Parts: sequence; C-alpha cells; structure tokens
Amino acid sequence: MVDKIEFVKGPARFMMANGDPAGLYNIVTKKPTGSNRGEATLTLGSFQTYRGTLDLDRKITKDGNLSYRLNLMGQLKGTQRPTEFNNRYSIVPVLKYQLSKSTSVTAEYTLQYMQLPPFGSAYSFSNRGYKDLPNTFTSLDPRLSPTNIKDQSIFVTLNHDINKNWKVTGQLAYLNYKQTGSSIWPMSDFASGNDSILNRGISIWDALGENKQGQFFVNGKFKTGFITHKVLVGIDVYDKQNYADFSQNYALDPLNIYIMEPAPTKALPQFDRSIDIRARGKNIWHYFYRSIWPG
Repeated sequence: MVDKIEFVKGPARFMMANGDPAGLYNIVTKKPTGSNRGEATLTLGSFQTYRGTLDLDRKITKDGNLSYRLNLMGQLKGTQRPTEFNNRYSIVPVLKYQLSKSTSVTAEYTLQYMQLPPFGSAYSFSNRGYKDLPNTFTSLDPRLSPTNIKDQSIFVTLNHDINKNWKVTGQLAYLNYKQTGSSIWPMSDFASGNDSILNRGISIWDALGENKQGQFFVNGKFKTGFITHKVLVGIDVYDKQNYADFSQNYALDPLNIYIMEPAPTKALPQFDRSIDIRARGKNIWHYFYRSIWPG
C-alpha cells in the first residue's frame, strides 16, 4: 500500500509551529496510474513467516476516466520466542474519477488489522547483568489473550489545475484507531532473597483514537521581472479525540526466569470493559467547603 515516504524539512514556524520543529514525514500510498497491470508476491521466511500481497491497477472505463487500485496483504509471523507472533492483514481500495483534464476526485479507504501478544513480553529482566538471559526468553503467560488492533481511514481528495502555474487542492479525512489488549510488566522487584523469581503483573491497555480533518490550499508561482515567487496559502481544520485506559492491573504467577516453563496456578484476570473507554478514565468530584474564622 505504500508507494513512497517523503521527508519534509523546512522552517519550524511554518512546518510545525505547535510541535516538533525537526520536520515531518509523509506516507504516500499507491494510487491508480491509468494503466492495466497487477502484481502478486509471496514471501517465506524464518520463524514460520508467511506473507502474501496483491496489487491491482485497472481502468474501469475505456477512456480511463474512472480507475481503481486495490492492495491486499496478509501475514503470519512468529519469532525466536515460541509463544510470540505478529499476524496482520490490510485492505486498501482506491477509486479515482477524472472529471476533466484539469480536475479529479480520489477516494481511498484503508483497513489494517493486527494481532499480537500483550505488549512487554519481549523485555528481559535480570539482576545478574547484561545478556544473562537467552534471546528466547519471554515473561509471557501463554494463556493470556492477544492484543487486537484495528486501524481504519478514509481520504477524499479533490485536485484542480487552474492553469499550468496554479493548483487548488481540497482534502477530507476520517481516521479511527481501536486497540483492545494488555501489557505485562514486573509487579515489583524480584522475590526477596531469590533473584530467580520475577513477580509479574498485567494491566489493561485499551485505546481509541478518532480524528476528523479537512484541508484546503492553493499553491502556485508567478514572476516579477527575473524573480520567481512561489506561494502556498491554505487552511487546516481538525477535531481529534484520543483515549487510553491503563487503569486496571493484577498480579500474575511469579516466574522463574531460568526455567521459563511455569505451571500457572492463578486464574487469569478479567478486565472490566462494560463501560465505554471514553468514560472509563473520567473522574468527577463534588465538594463543599466552608471556613469559619473566630471573630
């Protein structure tokens, strides 16, 4: 789905006045090219890695005014740690309509899904120094439910060439990110008097992001004498809401980090997701204060 990645540098006040002044990057996704072509790939790799992709670039009408591009990807992937994996798929259809020689509308939808173990399972903890544990070490309890991430976005772009020097662009975007999962981390230090026993803990890690964005800009150039002036004028409007929940945590079975074949005895925690994530972290207080001073 990725055609190229652009790295943009420029004056901090102009580029990122309310953020990191170092610059930004722009991920350019694949769009219809007006030709008829396709590509399929299959990748096999270590640790039971299987990845397949399909890229279709087609004209819908004979004159090429209506065309589409479809990118599909699926992946199953393990690691050197026997209980870990990273499985994902993506579906990216793009539709382009050429209204005239100078005007086009492009609509793009992106669905990305990923499933992986709880975050933190790859971290190694030892009091005996660097490289004490093998690269196959994991503190993961294999009974834990995986983390699921679903990312969706819709983009609609209008391009209009006023003439060879001036161009108008309008863009609308809706982005939705949803994560349901957990994170494992030591609940406390190692057991007293035994640095082989790690006290493990787990916490909920859910997230929701919803962004609505609009952008309109005009760019072009003109000359005064031998001097060329380049102009960019635009407006950006957005509404961003992001929520994260780390509020619930529990202790897991202690783990002997040098055996890594635990016999779990504790029941797995059940996180309470009955309340919408938009309200879980909200706290409201009502209080009354009165002070009486002796006269």
